[in-house]
Amino acid sequence: MVIAVSDEGDIGRRIRELRETAGLAAQDAAASAGLSPSSWSRIESGDRAVKSSELARIADLLGVSPLAILEPDSLLARLPIAARSPDGTAVSGTVVERLTALAELDDVLTDGGLPGEANLEDVPDVDQVGAWLSSSDLLAAWARERFAPNQHEFAGPFHRLAFLIEAILNVDVLIEAHDSPLLGAAITDRAFPLIFLNAGQPTARAMFTLAHELGHVLAGTLDPLIVDTTLTAHGNPQERFANAFAASFLMPEQDVHDHIDKYGRGADSLAQMMLDFGVSFQSLVYRLHSLRIVNAQGRDRLHEVGWSGLFSRIDDPLRREEVAELRYQTISGAPPMILLWRAINGYRQGIISVRPLAGLVHQDPDELLAELNAASELDEDYSTADAATSDESHYEGSPI
Repeated sequence: MVIAVSDEGDIGRRIRELRETAGLAAQDAAASAGLSPSSWSRIESGDRAVKSSELARIADLLGVSPLAILEPDSLLARLPIAARSPDGTAVSGTVVERLTALAELDDVLTDGGLPGEANLEDVPDVDQVGAWLSSSDLLAAWARERFAPNQHEFAGPFHRLAFLIEAILNVDVLIEAHDSPLLGAAITDRAFPLIFLNAGQPTARAMFTLAHELGHVLAGTLDPLIVDTTLTAHGNPQERFANAFAASFLMPEQDVHDHIDKYGRGADSLAQMMLDFGVSFQSLVYRLHSLRIVNAQGRDRLHEVGWSGLFSRIDDPLRREEVAELRYQTISGAPPMILLWRAINGYRQGIISVRPLAGLVHQDPDELLAELNAASELDEDYSTADAATSDESHYEGSPI
């Protein structure tokens, strides 16, 4: 099948731009895509149509979605060819591919009349480079005020924050286990903002990572896709800003000082701050140093003490148990609930097939299709009496 477009030259120019951005010579690109040099040259010049099979190979070669070629104004076209970590190294692999696939699904659903509606219109403008410190405090205060009024109970601060990001900002939070050193990532583009966290992290560390990625989304960046293998800034102003935001948002300066005034500076006080703020010992020490409550020497000394040293000095047995749970409890997977609901509606309306919906939740398409078809029975009366069976038979089978 040949891609039907009004101007083959637009596609050709887009392919040439992407190839040059990727640093590929035309002859090498043609060979990798299984095309002759002359065919490649004619495609780039707009003198030859592109078949759908060729478009898929070309997009794969260039590391983009086919829609990034066909729709140059879309989010998919704005996503980087090579995502980079804060230290400038290229990042590739399953996480980048996964986020690109989610952006593709968002694009299809939006075109089908089911757009995402992130609630970010009144986020204050911030300066991430010049007045970065005061801007991070301003944005953190805005976020705390926005998240304050809620009536929901949660198992802990992490789950509360993840829920409120989706419920109030309408920004998806995806938690999945990936075999990589990545801590988190964020699509910061207002067209489809999304936060990703690598599952299996200790909850306390994931708390700071979640707030860090939230800072990226709220502030917006020149890079529509941020991938964090580490939260160390390394001179990167965007990462420094996100760290400052997360620290101020999770551990407000006045709350820290009030806590110290009430409990002092001992091990039990430090442990209680970790519990109240839901952060790790390392994140707490980072904040104490950034607020100049401890100097560099004091920071290094606390790092030498570490969590184990702190734990050994906690007198309250209940506090010891809670601190241990905070350290060893890990976050588990969670799908992007907003996108999932849009996809379910898209399937019901015939906008997408069951396959992309199954890919979203990592389920076999045939099994998911059977479940969706069976779900229609929920609207029926399926509670007919069965008096002939024994009580014992009603308690057979596994309940889990």
